[in-house]
Amino acid sequence: MKDDLKNKWLAWLRNELEEQLQEVIKMKPQPLSLKEIDKDKIIEEAIKEILNNAIDTFKQEIKQRIKSACEFYLEYKDDPNKLIKDFPYLKNQSIDGFPEDTVEEVAKIKGYDIDVYLMQYNEWLFKFAFKEILEDDKP
Repeated sequence: MKDDLKNKWLAWLRNELEEQLQEVIKMKPQPLSLKEIDKDKIIEEAIKEILNNAIDTFKQEIKQRIKSACEFYLEYKDDPNKLIKDFPYLKNQSIDGFPEDTVEEVAKIKGYDIDVYLMQYNEWLFKFAFKEILEDDKP
């Protein structure tokens, strides 16, 4: 078993050294030959690299925006007063399920019904935080 592993490692090393040797041979000074340039391959590789970079950037941007929406939801969950304080323009937003109620009115409610209202508020807040994802794609 040990010899087998050693032989595999030596074979891999030999292969790596041969590849590096081929690269050195290619770098040997030669007369100019522009015909050997494969412009289609160069363009194809450049396009692949540009697309891969753009896709990676796009993925990072999406992840950051999802993270921000999650943090927003968690920050204001169960706390309509804090939402109104930080975003005063939202105080008159109506909450689904309670058309006559606004975020501000829910924040003022006291007593045993607060859990029901907070549940509705949290549901509204979730829909607000992720509205672009939850909306139907309508032309």
